[in-house]
Amino acid sequence: FKVWDYVEDSSICFASGLFLTACPPALLVLAQHCAKAGKPFCLDLAAPFVVEFYLEGLRSLIPYCDYIFASEAELSMYARAMHMNPEGGSESRHHGSSSNSAGGHGGAFGTQGALSLEDIAARLASSPKANVDSRRFVILTRGSAPTIVASSWCGYGIKIESFPVEPLDRSRILDSEGVGDCFVGGFLAGLTQGYNTDRCIRL
Repeated sequence: FKVWDYVEDSSICFASGLFLTACPPALLVLAQHCAKAGKPFCLDLAAPFVVEFYLEGLRSLIPYCDYIFASEAELSMYARAMHMNPEGGSESRHHGSSSNSAGGHGGAFGTQGALSLEDIAARLASSPKANVDSRRFVILTRGSAPTIVASSWCGYGIKIESFPVEPLDRSRILDSEGVGDCFVGGFLAGLTQGYNTDRCIRL
């Protein structure tokens, strides 16, 4: 059978950032196909080391991403790797874009005046996009803290939303390994059913 047949038949494509450690060009071909076909391309940043050591491959994918999933550690690493600064834009050789984001929890660099996680998510959401007809959503998971969603909003800047996490009795938690993957799986399941962001977040 031909693997590409499955790609063409799919309505949504998802990739883990871990694949950047193996074959970045293959991921880029997949992402470009989605942009051309007008179907969502979803990317999970996967781990801080992926962002730190495979940044060039990641930067090539970002313009084609419609949904980007990230943890606090991954998003903070992205800000460091891109040399983002609180005044807007990026330092060094990287280019970033400013946005209309709300202030929020946690700084990217652990110092006063540092970017909040919402600021970083907003800048990532507002970065250039290949398919300008579709919105970009950056979904930030923060453990038991509210999930943050930054999305491009009808050409008028960035929309920031916060979704409370349903409390869970700690005695029921046996192992937290893979909980982020489970969250992404539930979100994607809702996406395939045409659910809105609110409902996908809660699956």
